[in-house]
Amino acid sequence: MDLKIATFNVNSISEQDKRMAVISFLETVKSDVILVQETHRRRHTEKAWQKECKRGQALFHSNIENENTAGVAFPVNSSRVYIANMNSDLQGRILVIKLVFFEYQYQIVNIYAPALTGKRVKNGNFLITYTHISIAPFH
Repeated sequence: MDLKIATFNVNSISEQDKRMAVISFLETVKSDVILVQETHRRRHTEKAWQKECKRGQALFHSNIENENTAGVAFPVNSSRVYIANMNSDLQGRILVIKLVFFEYQYQIVNIYAPALTGKRVKNGNFLITYTHISIAPFH
């Protein structure tokens, strides 16, 4: 059985109408895990987002200092996938999950890179270094 992964840059889903449209679209995507970038999630809306996302488990991560920038997410179809562990950066640009899919274990990295080329180059080494940070091993 294959693990199916999709990726989608939503260009902000902080407004409820757009978020509901995106969630409806994501429900039609035939994948086990979706890597979502540029969510622009605000902390006070996270619980509502969890309820609105009907795909099972969903992890959201955004910048802790500026709640209206960046942001990544992992909506997951929980009937086939179990999230075993996760790790994230402070800027809301990287979310790493370890998941179990049947008897297989995977580490998946969702990165929302800076939009400006100069910032991408400047942050490139940080992104590469961060994605190699170990999170709790499977037992």
